[in-house]
Amino acid sequence: MIRLDSNQRRALRAWTAGILLVFAAGCGSDDLPDYFLLDRLRVLGANVTGSAAEFSAGDAGITVDFHISDPKGAGRSLSYSLEACVDPGIGFGATPTCAGNPTRTVITASGSFTPGSAATNYYGVLTTPAFSVPAAGVIYVDPATGLTRATYQQQNGVGYLVLLTLTASSTESVTAFKRVIVSTKATKNQNPTFASPALLFAGVDASAYSLTSDYFTMVANAATGAAESYVAENADGTTTNMTEKLTVTWLSNAGSIRYSRTDPAFENRYTPESPAPTKTSFIAILRDERGGLAVFALHK
Repeated sequence: MIRLDSNQRRALRAWTAGILLVFAAGCGSDDLPDYFLLDRLRVLGANVTGSAAEFSAGDAGITVDFHISDPKGAGRSLSYSLEACVDPGIGFGATPTCAGNPTRTVITASGSFTPGSAATNYYGVLTTPAFSVPAAGVIYVDPATGLTRATYQQQNGVGYLVLLTLTASSTESVTAFKRVIVSTKATKNQNPTFASPALLFAGVDASAYSLTSDYFTMVANAATGAAESYVAENADGTTTNMTEKLTVTWLSNAGSIRYSRTDPAFENRYTPESPAPTKTSFIAILRDERGGLAVFALHK
């Protein structure tokens, strides 16, 4: 177990309490949409482009893929902006914003993006322009205090926040962020990958499965070795050997999915909508709990 000092424990308790308060205040309505359902403008996830999910201070040429779904938008153009800054401490309750952050930099002041087409139910990938993470003298300094982070924190990794703001209209906008992990460790985290085939529907390759009105099982398969082993450094100088815990998030634009999140290889179930839509989308998101992510999208 990674040990936290007293200040970190207090911050974590405050952050947890805040999350619980938001959760309690936001629930209690039968009109809340199912999480799996792609029925509105959403950013489904974000990954660093390519295999690497973790970097060293000063690394350049990094891009981030934001996975965007806008099924009711019918191909509308979305305006967006991108900015980045050293993580202000969102894991300890800080607001995910670069406002007032001395490390703030603008990646894209204004751009436009149309996610996909009718063939993908308007799901698409917005790739940022290439950017660099700051040098060690910046990335390893806490922007809130101006103090250099402890050696064990640098080893475990700090976040470089990339924020995307999508705007569809004056009354509809979405903000999402990606924490790009920067560390001093020699062996960096890699994005997890799906096996081939990535998805099985009713026990066969999902790409070859023909949809009917009958429900069927769904399984997502991670590639061998996708769950990496790594070493976490503790505040007292000791280390802990860890192995990533992979999870799969399931999304679709129609029907119902029994579980919105499962382990890889776990049998889930999909019940089609009747009548079926012109195009049914299935999106599986594989996460490794250290910032690594992969997305598999299938449209049938």
